[in-house]
Amino acid sequence: MKKIFILSAICMMACALAAQKPAKRVDEATLDAEHIDYWIGTGSHSVVLAINWADTCLAWGYRFEADSLTVKEVIDAIDQRDGRLSAVSQDMGWGLMLTDIRYRVSATEEWHLSQVLVGGYDAYWHLKLNGTGASLGYAVAKVGDGDFIKFGDNATGYYVEETYDYIFYDEVTPAEPYDAVIAAADIRYWTGTGSHAVVVAVNWADTCLAWGVRFDDDAITVDSALQIIAQGDSRFVASSYLAGGYKMLGNITFTSNDGVQHDNPTSGNWWSTLNGGTSNGLQQLLTDGDFFKWGDYAIGLGYHYTDYGGVRYPDYMSFDAPVLAARGPFCDSVGTAGTTAIAANDRRIQLWADACTVERGPQDIAQAGSAAVSYGNDRDATGTVSMTDNLSVVSLGDGGRAICSFERLAITNGEGPDFAVYENSFDDNFLELAFVEVSSDGTTYVRFPATSLTRTFEQTGTNGSTDPTFINNLAGKYRNGYGTPFDLEELRDSMNVVPGFSIEEIHFVRIVDVVGTIDPRYATRDAFGHIVNDPYPTPFVSGGFDLAGVGVINATPIGAIDGVEGNDAISLYPNPAREQVSCHAAHTTATHADLYNLHGTRIDSQPIQSGSATFRLSGLPAGVYMLRIGATAQKLVVR
Repeated sequence: MKKIFILSAICMMACALAAQKPAKRVDEATLDAEHIDYWIGTGSHSVVLAINWADTCLAWGYRFEADSLTVKEVIDAIDQRDGRLSAVSQDMGWGLMLTDIRYRVSATEEWHLSQVLVGGYDAYWHLKLNGTGASLGYAVAKVGDGDFIKFGDNATGYYVEETYDYIFYDEVTPAEPYDAVIAAADIRYWTGTGSHAVVVAVNWADTCLAWGVRFDDDAITVDSALQIIAQGDSRFVASSYLAGGYKMLGNITFTSNDGVQHDNPTSGNWWSTLNGGTSNGLQQLLTDGDFFKWGDYAIGLGYHYTDYGGVRYPDYMSFDAPVLAARGPFCDSVGTAGTTAIAANDRRIQLWADACTVERGPQDIAQAGSAAVSYGNDRDATGTVSMTDNLSVVSLGDGGRAICSFERLAITNGEGPDFAVYENSFDDNFLELAFVEVSSDGTTYVRFPATSLTRTFEQTGTNGSTDPTFINNLAGKYRNGYGTPFDLEELRDSMNVVPGFSIEEIHFVRIVDVVGTIDPRYATRDAFGHIVNDPYPTPFVSGGFDLAGVGVINATPIGAIDGVEGNDAISLYPNPAREQVSCHAAHTTATHADLYNLHGTRIDSQPIQSGSATFRLSGLPAGVYMLRIGATAQKLVVR
């Protein structure tokens, strides 16, 4: 069925002249909702919006729950969800009027009413409600359930000279917004973790790429989504700035694996769309299933292109998922340049764990009633680790843990790594991983901040491989005979917030097995919320992390030391002291001497010159202190 519509550009002067013309029959007052295929919104009420251009007329349906809405609210809602439609308004002094409605047919064709001057007045689009001209601006005019809104028709019911010919109304259903959705199933590069997911695409002048972002909250801002992408993909960098109290996107750059950098070559802002419609930039909230795109045309302004400094960005380009980085940002396996692996026979290792207590986990945490692992015993994780024997280990199982203790010496914070944890991996890529935690008192533990960038779109299988360049601060990074090092300096800030914890005196190291599943019900996560993906399931008596031992590099005797002998012996004068004390270590390589109280808190540090340093003691409470140079300590009595 086709109906005749009339398109008019009517101004105030034209309306005055129209009073002399014969009245035109009012028709086309409704368009039944049942004829509308393109619906937006939800609710028990509905209205129909029709827009008449010079060569065609299209209609949308809008559902809502409120008793009534303004026409502007209806148009804005449709504009938000259908990226091809954009409305331009202007305050005429007597009200906000719609000066143009644009509809993008394709990347090269757009329908719109040119803003011509008629009798010296700006042209604007008049509206009809249920076949009758509405004198109020579209921001004021109200509509309710069952109403029919039409733009681009005779506004008053009077005939006037027409700028455009009569046209036919086509019952054409607008197609889904072009590029409005990229299915999550099409994305190979995922960042973040959680049960909700959105897709973020970036359109540069030469390519367009899309990332998947997972999260647990009901909604996240675009700003947060960009940070999650940058955290998971080091090639992606988003910069922002403040303008008028609002956070604005300055640029997004991406350096591909071949070194080519894609960015915005000008200082102009990046326009963005949400599900094909207008967005609010960095502060836009994203919810499960949304598609957000940067580098699109300026929706709402009616332009096909964003145009800065003569550089025109295409409306749309074909999307692709970024090629996965060939290698990660961390050091590689044993024998490669920059590796941190420490051989079990390294001369830096001073001692091994004295004792070990194991709490075994199940063979498969996801199976109810799964038996606990049983391979090895506590003693297998004590004493020296062999470079060749990979059978003398104790298995932890899914989520199992082992606590290694040190009775003769304490691990202390020295130069470089302070201890290393050994696992029995048969090769450089079958890596069973574990978190590492340390404690001064055996009660309060602090975990090293681990990172796993291993992709989680596919489960690492029972005999699967893990790239060591994607993991950091996780025990089990290296093959049998080579330990993963840990540096207590990374935990210095924890001394200020964790009572009783000191990186200068560690008596316990706890190893906690990573449950390698990517199932969020059982998965374990790194310090940044990433699921740690390693071989799973391992339903054997020897499943999970297999602990071979803990070797200590930097150690100090437990308790205060009087009269230490040897090349690193410290001499103090005077001792006891009241106002100041001088210390000397003849052959030390340390650059600073440190003064601690008996709680392990460092209270002063002084540079060493010619092997000597001086501390002022005024203001210190009387008592016993520890003065340390390198790995050697001496008791100091303050009176």
